Amino acid sequence: MTSTTITICGEEGYAVDAETKSRSASLLTLFNKIHADIFLCTMPPKRKAQPLESRRSKRVVRANATPESTPEAFDDLFAQGNHSTVIDNASNEIDELTKQLIHSLDARARALGETEKYDEAHKDALKMISLAPTSQLGYARAGSLYQKQGNRTKAVAAYLEGIAALKRDKKAVEYFENAIKELNGQADNDAVGLAKVGRFPQALEMAREMIETNPTSADAYLCTAEIYMLQCKPQMAVRACAAGLKKAKKTDPQYKALTPSKKRAEEQQEIKVDFVERLPADVLELIFSRVEAEQRLLCMSVSKIWKQRIAQSAGAWRELVLNTKTPLAPLDPMLAHVNHFTIYSHDTANVVRSYDVLLDNKVKNVQTLNFYVNNHVPATNRFDRIFHRFENTLTTLTLNQHGTSPKRTLPSVGWILSRCPELADLTYESQHLLSTKAQKTGFPRTSKLKRLRLRAMATRDGGRISDAVFKAIGKCCTQLVYLDAEKCDVSSIDVIKQEFKELKQLYFNTSNFRFKPLPKSNGEEQGLTVVTFKDNARTQPDGDRHVVPLILDNQSTLRKLVLTQSTVFTGFSSGFTPGPTRADAWQALTNFHGSQLRKLVIHVKCKQEYVTSVINHAPKLESINIQDYATNSTMEAVGNLQHLRKLKLFKHSDELTTAGLTSLFSRLAENNTIECLSLHSVWNLKDEALVKIASINSLQSVNIEECDYISANGLKRLFATVIKNKQSSLVRMDLICLEMLTDAAVKGLVAIKNLKTISIDYAERLTDQGGKMLAEWEDQPGEFRRKLYLSSSPKAFRAAQKYYMQKRKKAASDQSIF
Repeated sequence: MTSTTITICGEEGYAVDAETKSRSASLLTLFNKIHADIFLCTMPPKRKAQPLESRRSKRVVRANATPESTPEAFDDLFAQGNHSTVIDNASNEIDELTKQLIHSLDARARALGETEKYDEAHKDALKMISLAPTSQLGYARAGSLYQKQGNRTKAVAAYLEGIAALKRDKKAVEYFENAIKELNGQADNDAVGLAKVGRFPQALEMAREMIETNPTSADAYLCTAEIYMLQCKPQMAVRACAAGLKKAKKTDPQYKALTPSKKRAEEQQEIKVDFVERLPADVLELIFSRVEAEQRLLCMSVSKIWKQRIAQSAGAWRELVLNTKTPLAPLDPMLAHVNHFTIYSHDTANVVRSYDVLLDNKVKNVQTLNFYVNNHVPATNRFDRIFHRFENTLTTLTLNQHGTSPKRTLPSVGWILSRCPELADLTYESQHLLSTKAQKTGFPRTSKLKRLRLRAMATRDGGRISDAVFKAIGKCCTQLVYLDAEKCDVSSIDVIKQEFKELKQLYFNTSNFRFKPLPKSNGEEQGLTVVTFKDNARTQPDGDRHVVPLILDNQSTLRKLVLTQSTVFTGFSSGFTPGPTRADAWQALTNFHGSQLRKLVIHVKCKQEYVTSVINHAPKLESINIQDYATNSTMEAVGNLQHLRKLKLFKHSDELTTAGLTSLFSRLAENNTIECLSLHSVWNLKDEALVKIASINSLQSVNIEECDYISANGLKRLFATVIKNKQSSLVRMDLICLEMLTDAAVKGLVAIKNLKTISIDYAERLTDQGGKMLAEWEDQPGEFRRKLYLSSSPKAFRAAQKYYMQKRKKAASDQSIF
């Protein structure tokens, strides 16, 4: 289309009054501007330049231009002095050009919306509204763009603006009202759907937006009432319906539905449902089994029905915890159901009354007893009576004495085994283990014990469980498959190797550590499957010489190997100093061939070539945890593993370079099996290696901690690459002690689509804006619940707290809507 310019004839002899000339000039200026806009909107793409004669031959007047609106016609009219005709013709031409411009803008906005260029599309829609505020197209296009973006609130606002601007146009008003009804119907279904799956806060937030956007819509109030009914809040449903009857339009088709909805809510409000009376017995057992005994007793005081049904819920009373706050008198009817007792005794009076409960005639078939006592240990004859009573049923026993100066000590292991022939699981933690003379006596000839945990409490003289204790236990407990021993001599490993022939899982600590939960075993293995060795090289310098032969003897059956050894710390410059015999002892690991090894944890000061050898000869490894001095050759061996799922690297090593890490991440991306990656104090981790992590499609969790050479730009590139990777499986990100984490990086972090958990610690550069973005991310409704762990980041933490406080205030003000 060719642009046409209208000029005002100014030849001498034509008298034109100043007012008419000014008005004509302004009209023609507007005409030229609109014509230029149309020309720019409909301008074809650039083509190769043509000769001047060819271009002049193709220059024609606009196809729909009338003879009265051509430049020559305007010149003739000016020559005749017919200015009113010029004004009329120019006005008609401007209207035509405006319509054409609006249609062109509408077409371009629609095309931009289809290509998801929403910012440019909205500019065209706003331009349409400004040029023709009484045209339906601008408001309709703006609403459809917002609808395509999923922003119902702004879409409804655009349609409502159109209704306000076009009150007299019935067809336009009807179109906008139908669009709003359709949007409200979608929002209604989505909100009720969220409420049906228990996500009531998100559902109520959507209902609130519907009311705020269109307070005269009956659908919004009906939706709110339905959500409250699903939430079992009929009182709030009544208030929502009452507000709808007051504020909604009576001409709304759904207005009549508000009255019966209100009546149903009022009827439901009057009905009082006792769930304890109506729920099945197995459901009640499941509910009350998760409630502490004191709370259960309080529930029994609600009514006779509650007392009767809770007392008859045998499954809820299978486990009972007794402490100083537990009232004993109301427990009499339920003692017959108890199979598992846990007793916490911190004073003599509680010890006596708790043990008297066990001697009650109503207590039968006790299978588990857990005693946690301080300095107040009951007399041995009281233990004798308890064990004698449950000798045929007791299978699990825990004795934990953690007092510093007990008046009495616990019975010995041999004494317990002789009085509990059916015992299969024993946890024994006491200073009494240090008394070798007492522990060597009293053992029966045979025992059914399969799992044993021993821990000698710390003493000033640094005493340990001696070899004699393990020899006595080994002669008696020939079926033992699990042994967890803490505070032992390293020489006891040789005794354990000789005495416990059926042992499959060994957790051996020369220092004090917390007990690990009992792992599962299928019992089919013929040798040791788990070896955990935690040693203190300062007090046990030759522990490796005892454990390495044990490892090699069971290399064909080992599935889990944990080697942890602390040494003397001499300073940050020199690091840890290994003992004099360390290298020679660990060198035997080069002969290790772990065909069944699945998990490897090595925190020992040995040469990395030994660790590399172990990894190379364990092709089925699924989890690796390496601390200190990992090298490029070690990472090359890790990259060759085809079943690796978890990898943790801890502490810096100069021999592990950025190129080595980059190569490792590339190999992990090719294998596509790793799910969890943890990098702690790996200082050679830099931006070029960090970005490679995003290419690992199978990766679900990433933990980056104290990697100081990563830049803020590197984190932004990492998050941007993850967003672009449509096949990424990342659901958790832990960022700890990263000074380079900024608000700009957090903006990219929260944009990752499938991320479910974010943990940030010690990020001092995060400001209020970053904290608010994180809080909004966690609060965002979606297919899954998001979790945010934010600590030691003062500004961001305060901003997140402020966001949630405002949200609570907003939720509290929900009642003001009604």
